[in-house]
Amino acid sequence: LLDTSIPLFPTLLSQDLFSLKAGEAHQVLSLYVDINLERQRIEHSYFQTEWVNVLKNDSYASCDQILASHTMSEYKETLVAIQRVLPFLRKYFQVDAVYSLVNESSDAILPTQTKSEQMVATLAIFMNRYAATFALNKNIPFLYRNHELKNFYREELEQFKMVLKKEKNTRAYLNEIEILKSRYPKSYYDIVNRGHAGLHITAYSHITSPIRRVADDYNMLSIMKWLANDTSDMEWYKHELL
Repeated sequence: LLDTSIPLFPTLLSQDLFSLKAGEAHQVLSLYVDINLERQRIEHSYFQTEWVNVLKNDSYASCDQILASHTMSEYKETLVAIQRVLPFLRKYFQVDAVYSLVNESSDAILPTQTKSEQMVATLAIFMNRYAATFALNKNIPFLYRNHELKNFYREELEQFKMVLKKEKNTRAYLNEIEILKSRYPKSYYDIVNRGHAGLHITAYSHITSPIRRVADDYNMLSIMKWLANDTSDMEWYKHELL
């Protein structure tokens, strides 16, 4: 809201224990990825639970200003290094134009976004994809984010795309968008993976926003239990997901 926020969890969790507050140490689930840009491949990758010292909470506007500035700093070098690997990370998914149009969410990379916004969106999608694939391969109980497009939807979408391209920025264009939003299949959660057509990914999930989505907490807890070799109650946990 304009003057306040209503958190998903009690404030003790969402604004303290679950939050990356500046000036404090917090426990996190980190994904380490060793990328070889010359060979265009991932050499090594792994999850790890650890503690991090949060020095500062920054904003998109501040990061964009730093990227555009001519002065160098350790912070800017880090941002520039991340910018260099983004094209490589985007090879692991392809955001469908219609999906982005209908779903203006964290699962879409929009042309109107700034460099820092696109950076965070790319890293989040890559993390979500990696976590889902990891859970699928390790047979870890997980909540997948599925998005299915049946053949008749695909044919219908192709017709929509032709109209949108022809009628761009007209009243007919706006009407077509509203029709498309009502007809376009919605994403949903399931313990069975069925892939994500809107992102062209065989397995996808949500794990990057534990203070605002319950699914992220389920998934994070699943991986952390697996990493700790705590699989004694995995069947019970899977039943809870059901």
